[in-house]
Amino acid sequence: MATLTSSMQPLGRSLLSLAVPAARGAARGAVSRVAARAGLPAASSAAADALGGRRRFILRTLDDVRAAGNVVEAATKTWESRRYLLRSDGCGFSFHQTFLRAGETTLIWYRNHVEAVFIMKGSGTIELVNEDQKQGEGTLHHLNEGSMYCLNGNERHFLRASDDGDMVAVCVFSPPVAGTEDHNEHGVYPAVDDAGTAHYSYGAALVPSLFPVPDALRHGSDPTAAAPAPATAPPLVCDDGVVMRTPTQADGKAMARIVAETTLDDNSTYAYLLAATDFADSSLIAELDGKAAGFVFGYRPPRKPDTLFVWQIGVSPDAAGKGLGGRMLDALADRAAAAPPAAGTATPLRFMEATVTPDNAASRALFTGFARRRSAPLRIEEGAFAADDFDIGSGSAHESEDRFIIGPF
Repeated sequence: MATLTSSMQPLGRSLLSLAVPAARGAARGAVSRVAARAGLPAASSAAADALGGRRRFILRTLDDVRAAGNVVEAATKTWESRRYLLRSDGCGFSFHQTFLRAGETTLIWYRNHVEAVFIMKGSGTIELVNEDQKQGEGTLHHLNEGSMYCLNGNERHFLRASDDGDMVAVCVFSPPVAGTEDHNEHGVYPAVDDAGTAHYSYGAALVPSLFPVPDALRHGSDPTAAAPAPATAPPLVCDDGVVMRTPTQADGKAMARIVAETTLDDNSTYAYLLAATDFADSSLIAELDGKAAGFVFGYRPPRKPDTLFVWQIGVSPDAAGKGLGGRMLDALADRAAAAPPAAGTATPLRFMEATVTPDNAASRALFTGFARRRSAPLRIEEGAFAADDFDIGSGSAHESEDRFIIGPF
């Protein structure tokens, strides 16, 4: 929780929840183990990096796909899909070759996916229709060899191959299909998660798990040459002598000192060392007369990279009355919004979040004021963390926490 008179949770109870789930396909050692994970013969399907088991090159033949049972014929008999790359391959997308049978029409509505299609052979039509329209009432587009279309708006459509032969297409899906999907009566594929659960609709909370990061890029990319260290944002020098700057390792104990001087709940000094090093780009120090007078400890949640979550705000009693809390929030948000991709914030900042107890009037006013200055919407999710969530049987009580969501900016 971010607060000036805070009831902060200890680091061990909250920051550990930031751990990214283990990468899919972390099969180690033999190529056959990786191939088995994808349901394919070892000889021609996949290879694993000897250091860490990260999958690399994949070569797959039609015989491999057939042997794995990944040739799917529609229940309507209007198409056949040869599914070369699936969700289990860890590429972040799936790749299919599809044969649309001559003279046949299929109703399709990918409400849970984005699909791009390239016509390799043959011709046909795609008719875009809304939910109330029948075939013949929509907008018709002709498809020929070399045509490409992308259903970037989940468009409902009728896809038809010409009478003179099959239309052959290659298709790419995000999120990737698991391998057995077929259209339901509405033309919809379910989105299938790593546990095999089929979702015919889903909310924002499931998006990170349904749209996986490619395994090869889960931890970023390797530089082609020695890369310069990310640039540190220049200090902001205010008219009253306050300097807003990026924390350094030496600021970890200064942040802990400020907490000890206030009514903030203690985290360990180690937590503040992490804030000043691993989370420096999303945290801030306010310095006055060469001494740390305030700080913001923030981070970008891995599943919400467009959000800056403010974990804790502290202001030294010696700097009270200068409005440092709001000024630090403004400075940090401005810096995060302007940070170049090299600083690890390629995703533009659109939201700020924090959790606040119901009786913490100072912090509630702080974030309400920030939203007002940004002319941004403010939404409050009451009881985002219930009091029971903090109860470890030690007899110490903790109030519930409301989540403040500010944005989009």
